[in-house]
Amino acid sequence: MSKKLINIGSKVNNVFQLILVSFLALSVFFGVILANNRQDIREKASVIGGLATVSIEPNEGSYAIGDIIESAVYFSSASIPVSGIAVSIIYPYSGSNPEVSVSDISINPDFSGSGDWVCPTQESHLEGGFVKINIACANTTATGFVAEKTLLAKISLKVISIPFYNPLSVRFDPQLSVITQKSNNQDILAIPTSSALYYIGDIISPTPTGKKVCSIKLYPASFNLRLGEITTMKVELEGKKATSVKFHSNSNDLLIEPTIDTKTPYETTIRPVSLSSQGPVLVTTQALLGKKEICHATAVVNILTPVSATPKLLRE
Repeated sequence: MSKKLINIGSKVNNVFQLILVSFLALSVFFGVILANNRQDIREKASVIGGLATVSIEPNEGSYAIGDIIESAVYFSSASIPVSGIAVSIIYPYSGSNPEVSVSDISINPDFSGSGDWVCPTQESHLEGGFVKINIACANTTATGFVAEKTLLAKISLKVISIPFYNPLSVRFDPQLSVITQKSNNQDILAIPTSSALYYIGDIISPTPTGKKVCSIKLYPASFNLRLGEITTMKVELEGKKATSVKFHSNSNDLLIEPTIDTKTPYETTIRPVSLSSQGPVLVTTQALLGKKEICHATAVVNILTPVSATPKLLRE
């Protein structure tokens, strides 16, 4: 069963949440009540100490304009029977239309062709500078389902043009991703750490004569940070040497220090100072020769609420 890209604006994210809430409540298979406001979702979706995991494959690749990026989403339940899964996958774009679009979402045929699974949500939309892909499935059996790197869905992405945010960082949104345990309906999904970096075309910035100048790789390029946490982002610069590296964000929710580094190895520290109302936050790194940019790269940061206690996980 496949569904094409649905570009119906930012309201779709709220619709997805409402559909998911109704679906979980009526089926009792998920048992995680997602509130309509973003704050409640942050507190309930994905948990510190969770045992279940989700992943994206391949986690890296190089592609050209016109190519189709075939990605697969897998989940594992750590030998725990589960009743359902919902994931939200995101990546940034620039301009009025995505440089990389969603061309197809295909649920695992073992799920779509079985009476044991119901998958009411397979859609994608644009919101706040991000492409968002939402998938939700519930297992209808009395015993639940044990997943060991089980395919949830395949996603086809079409490269239309070279993206501004290159390499393209594809990751899970922990605020809208859950896996529920069958025995007690508790969310057991660990904060997702899996992501993918897709290099599109020639990410080395050309001069007017076509000569390659430089390229940037960021470590990490996508990550989760809770309020009060701090991380160091390192910069690997290849090609022509820069005189400095500049860091800036599209949001005031992050404190970046320093904002300019003039000595190698280039790096900066990132600390959330408030929760983002716009979802994931972007950190752009520019390599400068004097005052002129010679190349850039962008990292994606999910800001999460602090956790006062680790929930107790029960095995069935």
